[in-house]
Amino acid sequence: MSARNIPSASRWSRSDDVYRELLAISFVPFLTGLLRYGLLASTGHGEVPERELFQDPVLLVAGLSWAALVGAGLYLP
Repeated sequence: MSARNIPSASRWSRSDDVYRELLAISFVPFLTGLLRYGLLASTGHGEVPERELFQDPVLLVAGLSWAALVGAGLYLP
């Protein structure tokens, strides 16, 4: 997990050429998932990320809501 991910994702979601409300809101589940995985990794549970993604409800909801918001933001008018 890199500390550069958070500011760059925040800047991307607010940039002029990408700015839509749903894309800007998608930063919240992205940050939630990133911080949750960092917490799991720091406690020793991050060795197999795909297992953690499907077993941890916070990561699962954050990932699904991020995908839905980005998909809707890119493909809905």
